Amino acid sequence: MNFEKIRNMAVGLAVMVALAFTVSTGPVSAEMKKKEFKVVGTWSFLDHWKEREGPFWKERLPKLSGGKLTANAKSQTELGLSGFEIMRLLKLGVFDAVHGVTTYVAQDSPAIEGADLAGVIQDLGLYRKANEAYRDILAREFEEKYGAKLLMIYAWPSQQLFCNLGDKSIKSYPLSKLKGKKIRTYSTTLGDFIEGVGGSAVTIAFAEVVPALQKGVADCGLTGILPAY
Repeated sequence: MNFEKIRNMAVGLAVMVALAFTVSTGPVSAEMKKKEFKVVGTWSFLDHWKEREGPFWKERLPKLSGGKLTANAKSQTELGLSGFEIMRLLKLGVFDAVHGVTTYVAQDSPAIEGADLAGVIQDLGLYRKANEAYRDILAREFEEKYGAKLLMIYAWPSQQLFCNLGDKSIKSYPLSKLKGKKIRTYSTTLGDFIEGVGGSAVTIAFAEVVPALQKGVADCGLTGILPAY
């Protein structure tokens, strides 16, 4: 079944308490001190962790530093912590670096969600412009709320709407028909979007979305392409 896309690009954020090191491809400095960074990545079932975040901290960083810089890097899935819990632990110094999604870490700072307003960003070109314009605000929020430095921003898969309509012959489903539907969302901005088209936003943990759709607790669920897969 083809569902109408809501192209809401999630923003991946990497933040660190301090820019404590510089890695180059040249010879390792004899003065470089050994350090093991405590790192939290995103979800273990996503390519972001398997192909980028995990390999960088576990393989590339030690290799480029001659083994002097290493990391105890674990995925958010393995730790079982929510986004805002991870950010609070970052502030306390429990972690040195974390990767996260704006909508999952914005509980203590609603301004962070401004980088990812549902329905506004429709393609990667606009996504880049929006985040270039908003980067200083994000950097300020992370600095003031968590004492952290924003290091990078990268794109996540577009969000799609998955519904259990009870009829597999349906090939398209306009937003106008979402009126009255119970729809799982995971952020304030997505909730506002769904309420705006007449739906009822409900909060359901990611692991419970499929059972909720099967049991009729929710009619639809919003999530990214890769997590849904």
